[in-house]
Amino acid sequence: MNTAVATLLELQRSAGTRLHVLHVSSREAIRMIRAAKAAGRPVTAEANPFAMFITNSWDRVEQGGPYVLGQWVPDQDSEAMWETVVDGTIDVVGSDHAPHTSQEKQAGWDDLYAAPSGSPMIADYLRLLLTAVNDGRLSLERVVELCCTAPARLAGLSGRKGVLTVGADADLVIVDMDHEEVLRNENSPYKCRWTPANGMLTRGRPAVTVRRGTVIAEEGRVLAAAGSGQFLGHG
Repeated sequence: MNTAVATLLELQRSAGTRLHVLHVSSREAIRMIRAAKAAGRPVTAEANPFAMFITNSWDRVEQGGPYVLGQWVPDQDSEAMWETVVDGTIDVVGSDHAPHTSQEKQAGWDDLYAAPSGSPMIADYLRLLLTAVNDGRLSLERVVELCCTAPARLAGLSGRKGVLTVGADADLVIVDMDHEEVLRNENSPYKCRWTPANGMLTRGRPAVTVRRGTVIAEEGRVLAAAGSGQFLGHG
């Protein structure tokens, strides 16, 4: 990652263009991005929840196939990621949702490059962030900025998405900050039926999701009709 980020930052400096760095997960990459921002360069960055919540511990390696070509983060880098999420070096958090099955992942034990990369996360990452709020690591306002306001701004959709204001799309999530649940593979809503957060205790969950004024999910049940979403290009 460090070499790739250094190369991208040098290309950005030479071209003077805007740069958005995905999946930041190392202390050295953080240092370079922070320096570029301090110099006033138009650089933004995204973190995957893996980098904060799921570290490179041997017990997870022993769980086997699902973690092949996932995102492995040493404990010390994970702590550095928390600092960047709090201090604003990281602009947004993304799910990078990739619900590959365990069988698909198993190919990586024989050939690393045969396994599809990425892991499922979209149904878990808000629960993990709300748990961090309950633990005092993040403010709820910062979670809204990371997950809603900043992504809309970077996508050119400010005023329509990411805010509750007159003329916006009336998108919102009502959260239950007291709900406690241990995430389990067998309860996973993903097609792959596993989660990298298996066994983690969470406190806080999305209770109701509203899109353009219509309830589309409630208490874990998806209510929206298939295909009812809309593609939104950069504003």
